Amino acid sequence: MRAGNLPVGVFPASRSKEALARVRELYPATRPCVDAVDVALTNVGPVIHPPLVLVNAGAIERGTFDIHAAGTTDRTRRLIDAVDAERVASRRGWGFPTPHYEMATYYDESRAAEGLYGAGAKAKLIASGLWNEILTFEHRYVSEDVELGLPFLESAARSVSVASPATSGLLGVFGALLGRPLAGRGRDLDHLGLGELTLREVRELFHEGWQSALWRRVVRP
Repeated sequence: MRAGNLPVGVFPASRSKEALARVRELYPATRPCVDAVDVALTNVGPVIHPPLVLVNAGAIERGTFDIHAAGTTDRTRRLIDAVDAERVASRRGWGFPTPHYEMATYYDESRAAEGLYGAGAKAKLIASGLWNEILTFEHRYVSEDVELGLPFLESAARSVSVASPATSGLLGVFGALLGRPLAGRGRDLDHLGLGELTLREVRELFHEGWQSALWRRVVRP
């Protein structure tokens, strides 16, 4: 299954035109984003996978389990939708344009053309049986989407004063399950050294990259 829409951001964004022209030759589904933060906030991995793992933690620990076919319950969807609403609110707070690639476009076939994967994506995934396997808490759904992705979503929301109780709650619960703190780590903007910058400065940094005077403030030898 290939992406129907493939959001791509370039760092620095000032070089987007030439870079995306080359990428589009290989991947016609490429959709240009404003910058690297914009494309990071289209990543729905941290939206869908942490709720799937958490709500189905017991079944996962018992052995083979199809996390997508059997694990997408009504309660799981409710949590996914809550995290996704926070992600979309953050995108709006940052001033990024549509499309936001809401998770509803994945679950609602009538909106599939608006989404990342196109028509029939969910049905194809379930039919493949790809995720009928033994998962662990070292799986990339946790090591990437929880530990790296959720801190970014939380900090992106915080940067534009958007409340993110579902995202923060997931970080807290997974921190307890894994036995180590997760909030403020990973790709949290503060943890990356961007916390002292204003929103305008962050945008400038991601647009100009190493040519920006801000680069020396953020990147330390």
